Amino acid sequence: MKILKSLNEGACTNILTDHERLAALAQTQQMNSGADEAFDRLTFLAAKLLKVPLTIVSFVGDDKQYFKSFHGLPEPWASQREIPIDVSVCQYTLVGSTLSLADAREHPLLSGNPAIPALSLVGYLGVPLLDDDGNNLGAFCAISNERREWSDDDIEVLQALTKSVMSEIKLKTKIRSLEK
Repeated sequence: MKILKSLNEGACTNILTDHERLAALAQTQQMNSGADEAFDRLTFLAAKLLKVPLTIVSFVGDDKQYFKSFHGLPEPWASQREIPIDVSVCQYTLVGSTLSLADAREHPLLSGNPAIPALSLVGYLGVPLLDDDGNNLGAFCAISNERREWSDDDIEVLQALTKSVMSEIKLKTKIRSLEK
């Protein structure tokens, strides 16, 4: 199990603007695509199984993070469904590893991030949305409003649900290609 416990800003900068990754993301047609019941069931399950107030499936573009699905996301973010990339915490999963932070407020790269007070983001667990070619499309994340040491079971649950998200994406992409 590959878990990222440390971050560095330069690690994801090149990945953020990678043309192959952005083309793979565009091919899914998930950015700005609106709510989807299949994804909503998965974020609901993640919140219940992990006992967290907030879960999000997000797609990370080069300039914004789009909230495809969420459970517990407050306004105005729930209506806007996106944030600028410089506010994104999920962008740090672009290096392709699960990101586990017991307390994001203590991390030097994240401590000043406006998402921390706005979302009461303390504990963060993010699993990358990797396609079959290894392109990272975004993250499935769980957010705790208190310090949280994520257990191996927590990580396995979110990774399994992330595989279900990727199966949905693959299925939707296949259906679109057959309809052409």
